[in-house]
Amino acid sequence: MPGYDELHLRFQRSGEGAYAVAAESPAGDGQGLFEPPFSDEALENFVLKLSLRKAGVLGFDTVQVDRVKRFGAVLFAALFRGEIGDLYRASRARADRAGRALRIILHLAEAPALAGVPWEYLFDDPDFPALSRWTPVIRKLEVPNFRRPARIKPPLRVLGMVSSPPDHEPLSRHDEQAGLEGALGEVRDMGLVEIEWCESATLAGLHDRLEEGHFHVFHYVGHGSYDLAADDGVLFLERPDGSQPVSAMQLGTMLREDRDLRLAVLSACQGARMSRDDPFAGVAAGLVRRSMPAVVAMQFDITMTAARVFTHHFYKSLARGHPVDTAVAKGRQGVYASGNELEWGTPVLFLQVRDGRLFDIRWREGRDARLRDALERASDALPEDGGRVPVAAGRFALSVEAISEGVELIAVRGEVDLYTAMELRAAAMASSAPCLVIDLSEVTFLDSTALGVFTSAEKRQRGRGGELRLVVPEENASLRLTFEITGHDEVHAIYPSRSAALEAGR
Repeated sequence: MPGYDELHLRFQRSGEGAYAVAAESPAGDGQGLFEPPFSDEALENFVLKLSLRKAGVLGFDTVQVDRVKRFGAVLFAALFRGEIGDLYRASRARADRAGRALRIILHLAEAPALAGVPWEYLFDDPDFPALSRWTPVIRKLEVPNFRRPARIKPPLRVLGMVSSPPDHEPLSRHDEQAGLEGALGEVRDMGLVEIEWCESATLAGLHDRLEEGHFHVFHYVGHGSYDLAADDGVLFLERPDGSQPVSAMQLGTMLREDRDLRLAVLSACQGARMSRDDPFAGVAAGLVRRSMPAVVAMQFDITMTAARVFTHHFYKSLARGHPVDTAVAKGRQGVYASGNELEWGTPVLFLQVRDGRLFDIRWREGRDARLRDALERASDALPEDGGRVPVAAGRFALSVEAISEGVELIAVRGEVDLYTAMELRAAAMASSAPCLVIDLSEVTFLDSTALGVFTSAEKRQRGRGGELRLVVPEENASLRLTFEITGHDEVHAIYPSRSAALEAGR
C-alpha cells in the first residue's frame, strides 16, 4: 500500500453565505473563500433525486450520471480555485512523484451547514477523487479525547446486528448475516477475522452481548432516518410492537464501554446525515463525539444491493490490514464496478485518527518465529516513507506459455483481486500440463480470492498426479508476507525465481 500525504481543508463561516478555507499540506499552505454554488433548495432536490431509487436496481440512466458529474464539477470549481486550487494541484503532483496517495481531509466542525453537501461527488474531470484509493475524501470532526489505535492480536472481532422491526421493510436476518460472512470468506478461515452476532436487535441485547466479550468493529444492518423535528438522526432497533428509534447518544453510551472498539459501520439510510447547526447531531457524528475513531455511514438512502456490495469489498480490504480510508475507497470501487454509477458516493467516512490506522496488530506467540521474521523482512524491504515495494506496476495482465512437454507457465502482472482472479482461475483450470508454474514476480497486489485460486489449482494438480509451482521473489516482501501469514507457504511449492521453478525436479 502507498504512503500518504494529507491536504487539510478547514472551513469557517465568513460573512453571509461564504466560508473561509485554510489549506495545509506538505506542498505548502493557502487561503481561500468557498461560496456554495447551490442554494439549500437546489442541494436538497439533488439529494432527493439521488435517493429516489427502487430497491435492488443497479443500473442508472445517463442523464442521472451526467447530472452527478455536472454537480461535482461545479462543486470542485467552487472549492479548488485560486490558492486552494494551486495547492491542490501541487499536492497531487508532489504525491504522484513520490508514489504516494493524497488524503483530502475536510474539517467541517466550524461549518456544520456544509455537512449536508455530498463532497464525495467532487469531480475533477475526468475523475471522481473519492473513487480512488490514491485520493480518498474524508470528513474529520475534532474531539478532545480520541482513541489511539488499539493493540490487538488477530483475529479482528466484528459484532454484527441485523435489525428488522415489523413496521419497516422486512430484512432477512439469515441473508444479511450470510452476506457479511461471505464477504470475508477466506480471511475468516485464515483466523484473521471473527464475526459474532447480536441475536436480539435491542439496546438491552447489545448491552448483554458487549458484556460477554470484547469487539473491535460494530456493524449495523437495518433502517435509519433523520428526525427533522429533533434535528437528529436515529437507527431503528426492534421491539415486539414496532420499532425503537435509537439516537447516537443511546448507541454511543453502549459502544463506548468496550475500549477495544475502533470502528462502527452503519449500513442504514441517512446514518451520516448531520444538522446544519450542530456538527455532532446525527448518528455518525454523534458516535465520533463519543470517541469512536472511525464511522462509516450512509449520507442518504441506499439500496440494499449497493450496501451489500460496498460491505463485501470494504471488509475484504480492511481484513488485509489496509487503512480504513483505503478500505472505503475499495468499497466504493466495488459498487461502481458492479454497474452502479451513482450509489458509490453514498458511504461517508468520518475519521478521527490521523493516518487511518485503527489497529496496531500484535501477532500471537503461537506463530511467533515465522510471522515475526516475515514482518521484519517486510519492514526492511519497504521504503521508509511507507510507499510501495518497487515491483512492476500497471493493469492486470496474464499470459500462458507451453515451456516444454508437460510444463506450462502462467505469468501474471498487476493486481489480482476479486475480479481479475477469475481470469487467473480460468487459465489455471484450463491447463492440462502435469507441471503448472504460476509466476507472480510482477504482481503488485494479491487478495484472498487469489489464494483461493491457488488452493483450487493445487488440489486439481495433485488429483491428476501433477504439481503446482508458484514463483514469489524474495524482494517482493509484501507478497511473501501474505503467503507466510496465511500459511499458504506451507501448502504450496514456492520458488524465488522463474528459472528455479522451471529447473526444479530436472
